[in-house]
Parts: sequence; C-alpha cells; structure tokens
Amino acid sequence: VHPGDVVVGGPDGVVVIPADIAEAVALEAVEQQRLDLWLTREAEKGASLATLLPPDAATLARYEAETKA
Repeated sequence: VHPGDVVVGGPDGVVVIPADIAEAVALEAVEQQRLDLWLTREAEKGASLATLLPPDAATLARYEAETKA
C-alpha cells in the first residue's frame, strides 16, 4: 500500500487499487455494473443464460446497440 492508493473494503474483504489506475478501474466498474444490470433484465425477459453468462459476441453487440444509442 502506497500513499494515494484507493482502499475499498466490504463484508467480503478489502482491495487496494494503485493510485495510477484508480480512475480507470472506477470507470470500468461503472460499465461492468451497467452490463450486469442489462444482463439481469435480459434474463428476466427469458433470454438464454447460455448466451448471457458469459455474454457472447451477439449479446454484447445487442447491449452496445441498445445502450450506446
């Protein structure tokens, strides 16, 4: 752990994110959360889990088309 590092803790443990990549990690985490929520909605609509977890190329393309428009 170094000065400026980001330390995040929760019930499952603690993670230390180096300061020089903290912003990129935070942005990626937000995008991953958006994808996870979209995948959950797709599963609730009856989409096949085989294409959702992990998302295949067609699923990711649909996600991009629907959320980035």
